[in-house]
Amino acid sequence: MPPRIDAILFDLGGVLIELAGVDRMLAWSPSLGTTDELWRRWLGSPAVRDYETGRSGRDAFADAIIAEFGLPVGRDAFLDEFAWWPKTLHPQAKGLLASLALPNMRRHLANADIRAVAEDMRSGIEQARSEAIRRNTTIRFDRNGTGWNIYLPASGGTPDILLFSRAARPQSQVTVTADVDSIAFSASGWTSPFGQAMNISLQAPSAAACRPAGGINCLNVAVAAGGLVRSCDPGASTGTATACN
Repeated sequence: MPPRIDAILFDLGGVLIELAGVDRMLAWSPSLGTTDELWRRWLGSPAVRDYETGRSGRDAFADAIIAEFGLPVGRDAFLDEFAWWPKTLHPQAKGLLASLALPNMRRHLANADIRAVAEDMRSGIEQARSEAIRRNTTIRFDRNGTGWNIYLPASGGTPDILLFSRAARPQSQVTVTADVDSIAFSASGWTSPFGQAMNISLQAPSAAACRPAGGINCLNVAVAAGGLVRSCDPGASTGTATACN
């Protein structure tokens, strides 16, 4: 299993952000000679390391850099110039950051879609059960992709009567599988025939695997033989409140 990455830490100056202080530093300290030498000494500087890791403040940092590089300016002048060093994002930085954010965004949207479809399924099944009790007759729930239909079943030669319908959601990440696509409820609210159960599994394999292997909070919508309808987490530990087992 690949390790889960929760955060990526980037350096800013010279990595994501272009810096504009090189020419001024070379002008202040001609003995540095080249840009490569400036960066060699800057990256190896204890004063820079202390400042970047939070072990020293701005004033102490400025004083140390002025002394270390022999700069012919005072603290305030150096700090005024240093504040303008960050120039802009490197041309490739925006694309890099966007590419890193995209998988997380896809997972976030997939999780939201799964919750929405699960709620649609659960509410539709509960509506079918309530309608059976209210009408004192058998009512059938049919899954239709991520949508559903509720019917009064055919009787005495009459066709099925569509009572309620929910169109499939306009999304493409959620994959719905079920052990059965239809379930009926009797006037008592039990499944009909008694003992019939239903389990609907909601995943988003195009975004990521279900937890704990991946970052998707997959859900099941389960109907027990007695008519109880609930959403549950197939990845939750057995015995916990949200577990399917």
